[in-house]
Amino acid sequence: MRIINITLLSMLLSASIAGAQPFAYITNAASDNVSVINTQTNEVIATVPVGEVPQGISVSPDSKFVYVINSSDDSISVIRTADNTVIETFPVTGSMIPARVAVTPDGAFLYVAGAQQNIVTVIRTSDYTVVDTIAVPGNPINIAPSPDGKFIYTANFFGDTVSVISTANNSVVATIPVGNSPNGIEVAPDSSRVYVANILGDTVSVINASGHNVIATIPTGGSGPNLLAISSDGGFVYATLANSNLLSIIDTTFNVEENTIPVGASPFGVDVT
Repeated sequence: MRIINITLLSMLLSASIAGAQPFAYITNAASDNVSVINTQTNEVIATVPVGEVPQGISVSPDSKFVYVINSSDDSISVIRTADNTVIETFPVTGSMIPARVAVTPDGAFLYVAGAQQNIVTVIRTSDYTVVDTIAVPGNPINIAPSPDGKFIYTANFFGDTVSVISTANNSVVATIPVGNSPNGIEVAPDSSRVYVANILGDTVSVINASGHNVIATIPTGGSGPNLLAISSDGGFVYATLANSNLLSIIDTTFNVEENTIPVGASPFGVDVT
């Protein structure tokens, strides 16, 4: 039995959720803070003030830190999970209105998607120093690392493309045409496939990571595929269909939509256990 957790939000870049068992961290864009939830008791155990209009959020692989993108003041807040305290807030140099953040699997670097400036900013976590900026045309609105640590993928909303960044030298090694207005992007647990939700194209693109090419385009049984989640075994992809109040379930073996499930109004984020 597959268990599905759905976060229902109302705006394309309003808030995000990240998890580090047994806690979940939710950015509250309108109140400039992060809620910390004990997922075993479903209770809010802390509310952490951060910067202005927090959006993207990511937990370090060792679960010791939470990185929060403050989109209005172009900064990142670092929350220490041991006591839910902000230990550092630093500017994201060169990135106006940063959108999302991804942590490399070794925890050594942050990659920040700066949609307005068409760049990805690379930050070293040991001293919060910007070490590189990478030009990524097309408004990179979302970002995902490969589990093997070799690549960073960006969904370029107005470019209808996905950019592939090599972490070895922080260069764009491929630009892949996908569907209309890609937003959600996730990488399979074995790093072999990349899944992209094309929110205005009503499709999910499947990218072969080794060849940097689209191998399937899956129509969704509703409009507005927004954000994605992948099961731990890689067998299923879940896509929120924001305009249809549905959740799409995609079978990755055959690259077909297996089912759609009615959910609440304007489903936004999704995660799976």
